Amino acid sequence: MKKKSCIILAASMVLMMSFSAFAGVWKNDAKGWWYENADGSYLRNGWNWVDGNNDGVSESYYFQNDGYLVTNTTVEGYQVNSDGAWVVNGAVQTRGAAVLGAQVNDSVFSRSGSKKGLATRDTLFNATSVKDLGVKHIIYNFTNYEQNFMTNFRDTKAQGVSVTAIILNTPRNNPEPQSLPAGISGQEANYYGFNVASQEGIDATTRLANRFASLYKDSIDNWVIGNEVNYPNAWNFTPHNGIANYADQYATAFRIWYNAIKQNNPSANVYIPFDYVWTEHSPAAGYYKAKDLLQLLNERLRDTDYGIAWHPYPEGLADPNFEDDGKAVNNENSPIINMKNINVLTDYLQRAEYLSPSGKVRHLILSEQGFNATNEDIQADQIAKAYNIAKNNPYIEAFFLAREYDQPGEMHNVNGALQEMHFGLKEAYERGGRPRKAYSVYKGLQ
Repeated sequence: MKKKSCIILAASMVLMMSFSAFAGVWKNDAKGWWYENADGSYLRNGWNWVDGNNDGVSESYYFQNDGYLVTNTTVEGYQVNSDGAWVVNGAVQTRGAAVLGAQVNDSVFSRSGSKKGLATRDTLFNATSVKDLGVKHIIYNFTNYEQNFMTNFRDTKAQGVSVTAIILNTPRNNPEPQSLPAGISGQEANYYGFNVASQEGIDATTRLANRFASLYKDSIDNWVIGNEVNYPNAWNFTPHNGIANYADQYATAFRIWYNAIKQNNPSANVYIPFDYVWTEHSPAAGYYKAKDLLQLLNERLRDTDYGIAWHPYPEGLADPNFEDDGKAVNNENSPIINMKNINVLTDYLQRAEYLSPSGKVRHLILSEQGFNATNEDIQADQIAKAYNIAKNNPYIEAFFLAREYDQPGEMHNVNGALQEMHFGLKEAYERGGRPRKAYSVYKGLQ
């Protein structure tokens, strides 16, 4: 039992968490165990990696608000043994010092030892390709408020796979219709922002957030609020009169959800989603440059531990080859940021003004990306290259492919004409679901 034996080795113990290393010591009394840092503080309120005997291998432990270690139970859907170490099917989960030495955040992603994720068509674990692919994280578009997926998500977590939910506000079965922008017909956009323009809207949004954060507190690990919020006309529609007013509204709504989620699950991460348009002039009406909107949202939400969910599609979407994308250049004024130059974003987020309240680089996931199967060999090759770029960047916590199956009728403008996209690892379920070469390639990635 590493935590008990390490009392003898207190002088050499190292806690490796996020990007800092602290010398510390395990202590106990009649109530239980806690971990005291060298400065007299102690670990509390969440998961932490601890290398108990300085062997370069750390285990993950959960500490309560008062600092005491939890043992022999399930926390947020994850089992811990009699020593308090996180286990999957009885096996203690570990992480090596070589990985911990990088400046990374602690999360369900880092605890899994893998960044491989997938947007699934179904919430039933056995109805997805997740197990066969070896995927450790799923992401799901939450568009039907009234359907309860709690049991399905718990089953996914019991398989050692984390769950991230994308909250998309729609009129469909919305139990709080006043959470939708006032005066809409339901035809203005694909999805809507939350109504914070009136007290009634704020109250409805708050009730909605509290309801779902409580319902899914132990079955959803992380939450993305909205979709591609720098393109509000299509994906986060709400009446507004400019980018500053829009930032005010989104920040207010985000904070409502953030507070509800954190109150129910302090370890959950909450993300702001962007597409890849960094500094490019609007390619369509209603676009905001992500760099400009991020600055405004950071000013309004800097005191929170918000994360960023980025969509690094190849330029133009139809061509899967991101390596020759001319708009993705290696400087902070790049028109777009995708897998060719994702380091531009991770470098930018290391600036002091963008660090979290605890001084860490913000949580970052690549929550949606697809590589069109114009050529199956090229699609597979680009997925492998993109994944390895993400895997080797310590600031990227997860890599989610956008489609398990093609989505029939998913059209994008290509040279002035609409063209159906084929982002799936498999052909459309409705068309037989034949696995592409990319399926076996993604399965083989670690």
